[in-house]
Amino acid sequence: NISSSIRLFADDCVLYKKIVHTADTCTLQNDLNSIASWCNRWQMRINIDKTKYMTVTTKKSSISCNYSINGVPLEKVNKYKYLGVFISDTLSWHDHINYIVGKASRSLGFIRRNLYLAPPETRLLAFKSFVRSQLEYASIIWSPHQDYLIAQIEKIQNKAARFIYSDYSPYTSVSALKQRANLPLLDARRKVSRLVFIHNIYYFDINLKERLLPPPHRIFPRHDHPHKICLSNCRTNQFRNSPLQLAITEWNSLPHHVVNITDKNEFKSTCERLFHFSQE
Repeated sequence: NISSSIRLFADDCVLYKKIVHTADTCTLQNDLNSIASWCNRWQMRINIDKTKYMTVTTKKSSISCNYSINGVPLEKVNKYKYLGVFISDTLSWHDHINYIVGKASRSLGFIRRNLYLAPPETRLLAFKSFVRSQLEYASIIWSPHQDYLIAQIEKIQNKAARFIYSDYSPYTSVSALKQRANLPLLDARRKVSRLVFIHNIYYFDINLKERLLPPPHRIFPRHDHPHKICLSNCRTNQFRNSPLQLAITEWNSLPHHVVNITDKNEFKSTCERLFHFSQE
């Protein structure tokens, strides 16, 4: 009998609840007690050392409470890595982006040390497989809208492009090197991923579509396509640039002939051409 929301993945469990009143903290603690009792009954052990709690809010003051399991107080944190993504208590993605940029930079350094005699084709394949994949993992969730964070991520690909062709001359355009290697801007790739995500929900998941993608109250034929989605009323920049709102805004701005495409692969390739991707 858990009243809080719960999410399970393999041996990980996340429990969360909207805290409006002090009574909500008691409810959350009771749910923790219920989970602990269930685990004890079935002789399962909760790793207290890895169990943390976090208050997610942008308010200066919030309802605070200390939580515990089996009488052991839980540690409060301001960020936590869950399924490979760092989530902060303010829903800022700075920490996660700094983490993946540092990790990708180390991977690129490893490739540069070990593939310095390899041809460009091998270097390019290694970059896509071991570096770019790290920069794009779960990017639909954390994709930044701030220019300096976008540039921070792209800087890794710029370094890779120069390494691929062993061209470190200040007179050589890194944009030309990326075009030569068919490496689109990472921000553009993230945009296509968001649009494909919305497309999959819109055409292939009725339940999620009803929950997340409501139709607008009005459609203006001269400006809107028939598949327009209603945007939420955003009072803060953080909500306005949140993953779903950003993806819906981009979806609504697509041309009519693009949103009418129902085939997944055709839609993706059309978006790539729309954003001037080279064929990889």
